[in-house]
Amino acid sequence: MALSPLDIAVIVAFFAINLGIGLWFARGSGKNIGEYFLSGRSAPWWLTGTSMVATTFAVDTPLAVTGFVAQNGIAGNWLWWNMAASGILTVFFFAALWRRSGVLTDVEFIELRYGGKPASWLRGVRAVYQGVLVNTIIMGWVNLAMVKILTLTLHVPTLPALYVCLALTALYVTIGGFWSVLVTDFLQFIVKMTMAVVLAVAAVAAVGGIAALKAGLAGVDAQHVASGGGSILAFVPSGDASWMPLTTFLVFIGVAWWASSYPGAEPGGGSYIAQRIFASRSEKDAVFATLFFNVAHYALRPWPWILVALSALVLYPHGVIGANGKVDPELGYVQTLVDHLPVALRGLMMAGFLAAYMSTIGTQLNLGASYLTNDLYRRFVRQNASDGHYVTISRWMTVVAMVLAAVVTLFMTSVGDAWKYMLTLTAGVGLVMILRWYWWRISAWSEIAALAASAIVGSLCYVPWIGIAGGDPNATAKRLLITVVATTVVWLAVTFATKPESEETLKRFYERVRPAGNGWGPIARLVPGGSEDKLGIALADWVAGLGLVYGTLFGIGRIVLGDLGQGLAWLALAAVCGAVIARSLSRPATKIAVAGMLVLGAVLLPQHGFAADSDKTLTNMKGSVSYERSGKQKPLVPAASIALASQDWATTGDDSQARVLLPDSSRVTIASATRVQMARFDQSDVAHVQFIVDHGRVRFQVEHPQGARADYTFKTTTANIAVRGTEGDIGVDGDALTVNVYNSASPDAPVEVTFTAGDQPGKTIKVYAGQSLVARLVNGVLQTQVDKITQAALAQFSELGVPTSIADFKGRALDEVKKRLPGIPGFPH
Repeated sequence: MALSPLDIAVIVAFFAINLGIGLWFARGSGKNIGEYFLSGRSAPWWLTGTSMVATTFAVDTPLAVTGFVAQNGIAGNWLWWNMAASGILTVFFFAALWRRSGVLTDVEFIELRYGGKPASWLRGVRAVYQGVLVNTIIMGWVNLAMVKILTLTLHVPTLPALYVCLALTALYVTIGGFWSVLVTDFLQFIVKMTMAVVLAVAAVAAVGGIAALKAGLAGVDAQHVASGGGSILAFVPSGDASWMPLTTFLVFIGVAWWASSYPGAEPGGGSYIAQRIFASRSEKDAVFATLFFNVAHYALRPWPWILVALSALVLYPHGVIGANGKVDPELGYVQTLVDHLPVALRGLMMAGFLAAYMSTIGTQLNLGASYLTNDLYRRFVRQNASDGHYVTISRWMTVVAMVLAAVVTLFMTSVGDAWKYMLTLTAGVGLVMILRWYWWRISAWSEIAALAASAIVGSLCYVPWIGIAGGDPNATAKRLLITVVATTVVWLAVTFATKPESEETLKRFYERVRPAGNGWGPIARLVPGGSEDKLGIALADWVAGLGLVYGTLFGIGRIVLGDLGQGLAWLALAAVCGAVIARSLSRPATKIAVAGMLVLGAVLLPQHGFAADSDKTLTNMKGSVSYERSGKQKPLVPAASIALASQDWATTGDDSQARVLLPDSSRVTIASATRVQMARFDQSDVAHVQFIVDHGRVRFQVEHPQGARADYTFKTTTANIAVRGTEGDIGVDGDALTVNVYNSASPDAPVEVTFTAGDQPGKTIKVYAGQSLVARLVNGVLQTQVDKITQAALAQFSELGVPTSIADFKGRALDEVKKRLPGIPGFPH
């Protein structure tokens, strides 16, 4: 991708502005390390909250999301969407406590909560773990993503270009400290979010619009379903998806978010989230900042990336080749930028990538230096030195962090794999991180045991002889559960086998932080005043927070993909939940508890009612389509979709076509001048579905992985047609019936047509793949004929296109002819 002089000027100006911000804050940040690492604890919530969002919007994030979507569809994002529960937990249970603790880093908190040599030893180990290992890995995978982007875009020597970006970022961070990080984050977030939206618009336009995008994904869907996945556009994994079976999905949403300590979504908070909480000017600012972060992080930002990822699947059906000569699913995002972004915007887009890179790297450099300075150097090497001395050391530690990041980049290969490994490695630690705030009995030895057990067991789960093969779709869930159970047993045993922290240490902690709940009962009785926090209100707010995040996430997604009705319903839920949270800041506890229960019901009910129908969608493919619900008929505009409920009717006009997509990935395509009712849909182990075809023509593609066990029935005026694992057509014209069967999942699963009218009620005819049935009632007498499918039989359904099985057969036949007739002049090869 060639850059014009104007593009280069934009990039240079962007670097200059960031460096200028660092210089502006240089004098203030040099006063002491409180200013250098926490901006004097005086930042407003909107600045710290935006900085949290900017930090997690790294240059690797769009690439990772693109990889998830390419491999597993929209639902692939549940690998990180599940962490919203942990983030909202931090908002209402921990943000105020962190701000109240008054520590400089989350690692320093260890010696506030615990005492003696075990606490000192744990603090030192955690400083190395957080400041060197975790921090360096994060910067390494961000650098890895930047290498991929530079390789595809500028075609320059990648490592030298990367190291220039890294050095310039380190320069303004070293000079300006945390104030420079906060202010540049704010600027960088505006730039990169704007360009992410611009690229999403350009990508969808390149495909031809949302309707064309959904149509283009139909072929991808078919391949995806055939390989054991669900629909690319599904928001939640289907229960039988090979990549994330129901067991794995339940582990992610029920265990992973509280069990695993993952950077940015630590149970109880930590790392750069805690740093921004410490920097907030008040407890209320800390709460508002973390709430804003979670809504923006999980609900607002993902959709531009997802739209580009979906567009890339259509634009590059065979994938994008990486520098290693292999298809890299993460590169679809970058290739879309190179091929379809308007030339005039390339400089701004590169500035957006630089912003994404610099915001995350800047944060990690400052955070890593805080651990190395405050929790290693000042704690164990030289205590009681001057403020100026520690600021100088902080700046040198920033340089050390930069060098470590540059080195580790050489040894990383995949962003997504690093995420998954980090998730498993820290499984089981989360419960200790939560309970140390709310249970006095947790000691330094509890945390030490949890960290050691989690690291050992989590690593052993990747050893081949353990028996958890990487190809096992439940492998991640199994590793997580094994690590959680083993780690929990170990740290609980150690907790009760060792002495609790001293009464003096526990009283010191409680006097400063004052956590709520009965877990501190023995200590609370020794300290006058008690806690003003209410766990009941926090729990209600947590439930409301989940409704706010997921309601906004799904609402925006549904609207973007053309389903306005569902989108508005989800956004209405989000608005109610947001109102509950807002009122909880000033309402009495009893009213909040009632409101919380209402929100809980609002969150759960859609899972059993409204959301149960959300995956049974009717889409207007072209022309005039309407649906009828409770006796009221409503039009559906072209390319729009609506969730179908049982007993809904779908009607098409002349020269029109509609499609019903079902949760088990089956499809029913409705031809022109047709009226169909979805009378029933139940799914437990297999689907049990009933359609009523009043008149017209439909094509069924029953593609449930259970094949012949799926139970689909189409009722007409003369017969019941049982379909299992089959593709075919049904035509109804008064008392005339036509059934074509094109393929079947099993030779033992023909289409069974049982007649309900005429002189032979109960008569059943089996129609096998490649056969066509024609039946008529003539003066009450049933006349039937079964024969091979002819061109005339196909022609009746020509507006529905060539059946998939026939198209595949023709393609294979043509390939075979090409192999057997090489070298014929003019013959395509």
